[in-house]
Amino acid sequence: MKALGKWSVEHRVTVNLLMIFIIVAGLMTVTNMRREMFPQFALDYIDINVVYPGATPMEVEEGICLKIEEQLKGVEGLKTVYSTALEGVGSVFVELEKGVDVREILNDIKTEIDLIDSFPEQAEDPVIVEIKQNDPAITIAVYGDVDEKILKECANKIKNDLVNTELISLAQLIGTRDYEISIELSEQNMRRFSLSFDQVVRAVKTSSIDLPGGKIKTEGQEIIVRAKGKLYTGEEFEKIPVLTREDGTQILLGEVAIVTDGFKDTDLGTRFNGKPAAIVRVNRTSTQDTIAISKVVKKYVAENRKNQPAGVQLAEWQDLAEMVQGRIDLLMKNGIQGIILVFMVLALFLNLGLAFWVALGIPISFMGALIILNYMGASINMLSLFGFIMTLGILVDDAIIVGENVYSHYSKGKSPKQAVIDSMGQVGGPVLMAVVTTMVAFIPLMYVAGIMGKFMAIMPQTVIVILAFSLIEALIILPAHLEHSLAQSDKFKKLFAWHESIRSRVEARLDKFINGTYSSLLKYTIKNRYFTLSLGVGILIVSIGAVAGGHIPFVFFPKSDSDWLTAKIIYPQGTPYEVTEKSIKHIEDAALKLNNRFKTNIKTDDSLVIYTFSLVGIIPRKDWSPGEYGGHCGEVTIEVQPAGKRPEL
Repeated sequence: MKALGKWSVEHRVTVNLLMIFIIVAGLMTVTNMRREMFPQFALDYIDINVVYPGATPMEVEEGICLKIEEQLKGVEGLKTVYSTALEGVGSVFVELEKGVDVREILNDIKTEIDLIDSFPEQAEDPVIVEIKQNDPAITIAVYGDVDEKILKECANKIKNDLVNTELISLAQLIGTRDYEISIELSEQNMRRFSLSFDQVVRAVKTSSIDLPGGKIKTEGQEIIVRAKGKLYTGEEFEKIPVLTREDGTQILLGEVAIVTDGFKDTDLGTRFNGKPAAIVRVNRTSTQDTIAISKVVKKYVAENRKNQPAGVQLAEWQDLAEMVQGRIDLLMKNGIQGIILVFMVLALFLNLGLAFWVALGIPISFMGALIILNYMGASINMLSLFGFIMTLGILVDDAIIVGENVYSHYSKGKSPKQAVIDSMGQVGGPVLMAVVTTMVAFIPLMYVAGIMGKFMAIMPQTVIVILAFSLIEALIILPAHLEHSLAQSDKFKKLFAWHESIRSRVEARLDKFINGTYSSLLKYTIKNRYFTLSLGVGILIVSIGAVAGGHIPFVFFPKSDSDWLTAKIIYPQGTPYEVTEKSIKHIEDAALKLNNRFKTNIKTDDSLVIYTFSLVGIIPRKDWSPGEYGGHCGEVTIEVQPAGKRPEL
């Protein structure tokens, strides 16, 4: 390590250029890195859905799920197959073996499913997709006491407008029924005009088509023939002729039937703050930035809030960018505090210049780590930021050891250059091994199997990269700066005489403690080494016993205050929609009553409950688990004030 210290001191320009490059490249990298809630990774899951309208769960199991399971037994690379039979839909969830080609397995599954020819006639075509992690970024609630059609049209326009922006490519409507044109035939009118049911069906089918008709070759060109007559509104269907008489008069569909241009008759209802709503959820792809998407959406809502039809309101809901930005702000705050505290503490024992360069190791290590993480394809997310925050307290340990030892050699009368070289020879090896052992301790976390392993892999990677750069900073960059700082210290001796006075007094008291209390204790423990060893073993046994005995509970992810509360209601199959809706509304009303109860205790003028959002007829899929569908189920999500603003209940 002496040679490395000597090289650093003798090549100060190279060292400074390296430091400047790391800082500049790191700053450029951090402005372009993707920011997201959680890291993106391949899920290795395939979902197969088959809609079977009107079927009971048992019929779905027998007619859909069991047949798919049987057909998939011959496909290689499948780890586990899960099936869920719900009213009107069958879902088969396939978990793949580690390391298989997802695309190849997906094609094999599609081929096998296509070979099944015994699905019920009423069953729709299977939908087979690879499950990808497209995390939501922010949600827009379109709500008000207006017609359902107006809400859906407004929400659909918002969705299309957002998708057409440069930064957003994924958005979906939630909690809205599909459009449907229903035709209710009048038996009396059909008898009056001597029409049969088949005549009406045939007239509707042949009047609303969009089909290719081939080509017509001529001497000059080829003409493509296509029959374009697709109808999209109830008014257009009312004008369909179902009977043409010999005198040329026509009987239109609207004369024999009631045509309703509305929505599917399904049990689905959505409310936001107690009012009917349509939800636009904006998702992000693996290459998009959560915070940037949130800013675009908020700007759009602010500009278009007043342009909505009368009675329609817009609200931003479940903005995950706030959580990501909050963690970034926490890192910045802790980082700045860490640099200041390290400098202040070291300044009590070392030269001011040495304290400054040791503290500067924090941002240099962070900037270098960001460069490597970006090269690896990582992002700024909750777990990588956790890695940064966790290493704040340990990444300057090596720099502190080097800096303190250099100052110790310098205090003995050595020249700055010789003090740095001798110090590196003395503590360089131990510093290297101390940091490397910490890095090695995090390596097993990179190889945890399953979804959890993929989820948390970025955290140990971040810690290892940061510690590696702290070594580069402490063993290559720092020695040159310490030597230069000590060489220039005599020039500023008078200017910082006050600091030298304070440092001398602190050092004198520290030496007194070391030579007195600490030395006596150290001599006693060395002299009675078996007692010291027994004491350590005893503490270890008590610690293990406390954990094994349940006195200290173990939780992998500790619970923390959340800004959202979720309540799910699942009644037995067949429960009327109105019963479920009544229960959901009771929860909504109870949540809003909390605003009156705790209004005087709130630290701000804001209400305790900010928003309530409810779905009746569906519980969406979450955490890769199947959802629930039907009028027997519902869900309420309540957003409350952040923990710091809530009253003590």
